[in-house]
Amino acid sequence: MNKKQKIIIVGLMMSILFLFAYLWTYKLSSVVYEGNYIPNDLVNEHTLQGAGLLWLVFIFVYSLSNSFLVSLILGNLALGLLYYANIVKFEQRGDVIHFYEFGQLANIKELADIVSLKAVFILLSIALPVLLLVLVLSRKFSKKYKLCLPPVLRIASILFILLSSLVIYSSSTKAAQVLFSLNPPEGQTFNIQKEVKKAGDVPYFVQNISKKFMAKPNQYSDKKINEITEKYQLIAEAGNKSRNKDIRDERTIIYLSESLWDYESILENGPAAPYINELKNAYGGNMYSQFIGGGTANLEFSVLTSMSLELHEAPTVTTPYTEYYEKSPTNSSFLGIYPETERAAIHPFTYALYNRQGVYKQMGINHMLDQSDMPDARRMPVTGRIKDEYLTEYLVKKIPEYAVINTLSMQNHSTYPANLLPDSSFVPEIKPGILSEEPTASAFGDYVEYGVSYFKELRETDSAIEGLITSMESSEDKINLVLYGDHSPSFMRGNEEAVGDDVYRTPYFIYRNHGEDQPKTKQVSQLSPIFLMPELLSRDNYKMPPFYYLMTELYQQGVTQIGADYIYLNGEQKFDKDLNKEIQTLVTDYRLLSYDRFFDKNQATDDFYMTIK
Repeated sequence: MNKKQKIIIVGLMMSILFLFAYLWTYKLSSVVYEGNYIPNDLVNEHTLQGAGLLWLVFIFVYSLSNSFLVSLILGNLALGLLYYANIVKFEQRGDVIHFYEFGQLANIKELADIVSLKAVFILLSIALPVLLLVLVLSRKFSKKYKLCLPPVLRIASILFILLSSLVIYSSSTKAAQVLFSLNPPEGQTFNIQKEVKKAGDVPYFVQNISKKFMAKPNQYSDKKINEITEKYQLIAEAGNKSRNKDIRDERTIIYLSESLWDYESILENGPAAPYINELKNAYGGNMYSQFIGGGTANLEFSVLTSMSLELHEAPTVTTPYTEYYEKSPTNSSFLGIYPETERAAIHPFTYALYNRQGVYKQMGINHMLDQSDMPDARRMPVTGRIKDEYLTEYLVKKIPEYAVINTLSMQNHSTYPANLLPDSSFVPEIKPGILSEEPTASAFGDYVEYGVSYFKELRETDSAIEGLITSMESSEDKINLVLYGDHSPSFMRGNEEAVGDDVYRTPYFIYRNHGEDQPKTKQVSQLSPIFLMPELLSRDNYKMPPFYYLMTELYQQGVTQIGADYIYLNGEQKFDKDLNKEIQTLVTDYRLLSYDRFFDKNQATDDFYMTIK
């Protein structure tokens, strides 16, 4: 074979690899296309650039293996798995795969909850021997016809790709602007699917490789943090002298009810959970959540730490538990107010999801109870989730053992098979014209019968919570219950316009079994999760760490949400330029402390957030 023929064959092989890269660029971006119409002039033109980046994946494997067939098989296998993972995640969570999630590939428990590991192992057991055989045969073929790439070209290709990857990793937002003319979204992203479609999956993936989680506030300095810390330490020292209650002498349950959502905007004969709704109206209200069908760990993080997700540069695609909390210089959370030996968590599944085991360990939670501690658990039909009825009974048994328990319920966070709970006394009536009357291809779609099954499950949750509070009332212990939902169910995706703002609200309430009167909540349209624990501390004359004097003052002033350059004041959005000096100072103090706490050196120290003096 002469030199010209070799060049033609190698060129043909490179072209074949590029065609596959082009195909996968199209397939990846098609994952979220359906059901989210975007005008053509808003869609980012990216196919050639995206295909070029994916082509480098094939070239990298080719350079390492020196085999066209191996690069063809491995490249397609890797991109095919990425495509499949995007489909699965989009169906279950309404989002696509992000770079940080590659670090979760070793998490077998989490993978097992998403895909069949048996199928994966069977596929690998077949693919690996075939791949080895192909590698041996292709090398013999390449040597015979002298089609191997020159060593210099292979090394140059590998170095070029590695250096390019480092440049992209160091500033992925800038790389996305240069390569795809893709600018960061302005403000908050409420509909991830639409953003991905506008951007294209490959540019969107690149843009979020090295996210900057929070912009450094303009007034930030060590001196300023010292001033703020000293100010609230003095306020706490004086305030605690006049306060006669210590929450550490009571027992507190922080109860996250996954997918708890119950609004008349979709249910004609609601509420599906009348008891919870009554408590919400009396002792709680609506909590703000940016998420639909997912985002549980983000809301939990915000409740436990009082860190506003709205301070993130990309609020809906930042996951603190997996991306930065363990790397941050702080161990602080509301649970840290209590002695470490008296902190516990109950999860009716596994702590492997969203790195909770590592996060809880950093928070000093040494007692982690999961489904392995519940061998007699009663489960939901079809989905196999542990019933809320059982979970609340289990929780009641554990209350005397710990001072604070962070509990998650998963009964309602699953698929909602049609005709689930046929013997339920509650027959939900879904408003017509919102959910599809025909079955959808996806188990996480918006089929009306899925909604019916969901609200039947919710009625069972309602009964379980009523039983929990009945048990609290008969207890001699002083018990506080902070209960909240994290997001609307998955079948609400794509129905945001039909339902309106309710899709981004979840119920919450704070109930105490002690005190002469239950103080009622100041009703607002929606409250950020950062204020749930400060609201609990506002319910009585509790001593507090310095940080919570800031938080309760913000709450008392009517601040309900805090973003990077805006707040919600008594339910109305206000930008910084429109704030009076007193509120602006409080908000600025909060933002500066948030940056110091999680993204600098935690100069304020964990005592500022957790120690009562």
